Amino acid sequence: MLKDFLLQFFLSVAPLLVAFALTYYIKDKVRRDQIFTKMNLVAEYAARAVRVAEDVFGPGQGFEKLKYATELLQQFMEKVGMALNPDEAEQAVRAAYQDSPYAKSS
Repeated sequence: MLKDFLLQFFLSVAPLLVAFALTYYIKDKVRRDQIFTKMNLVAEYAARAVRVAEDVFGPGQGFEKLKYATELLQQFMEKVGMALNPDEAEQAVRAAYQDSPYAKSS
């Protein structure tokens, strides 16, 4: 009797637990995919902003190039619907500059 009750209880609760686990996993995967998509877009547009700043300013004028590339990156990201704050944009531009051929090798 108790065994039948526990079996029925488990069979009625198990689908809910499985559904909860799958829902949590799917939501987490979607969130991770959105984060990776944003990271890739930021990296791509930061590299573009660095190239444009180099074309506009040429060699030297480091601060002006950084400021211009940061503003340009923020504009790029706003156009695709993902706003960046100035600190995030500056960090992305600095990272893109380090990976660019314009970085001075030591």
